[in-house]
Amino acid sequence: MAGYQPPREEASPVERAKALLENHYGLIQRKLQHLSRSSGLPHDEAEAFRSWALVRFVDDDYRLLVSWRGRSTLSTYLTVVLVSLMRDYLTSADSRVESP
Repeated sequence: MAGYQPPREEASPVERAKALLENHYGLIQRKLQHLSRSSGLPHDEAEAFRSWALVRFVDDDYRLLVSWRGRSTLSTYLTVVLVSLMRDYLTSADSRVESP
């Protein structure tokens, strides 16, 4: 992968997670595009989901990426995380619509 910069061995978990996000941003974007298209969300809502999901990756000191332990490929881990985020997003969207 062009431009890939592995994190330093002595890097903190947050630094390693930030490097993962930076180095694999294209993969995350492709997975977000695919998931939002296959979800059936209208274009504007799909775009809102993608933005919302990206913010979740940096929330709480990159917690979602710090949690990856390498027991699966990063691609598989991202798929599971993004599907879970989609479920959370749809649940929160449903609660916003149903509220008076």
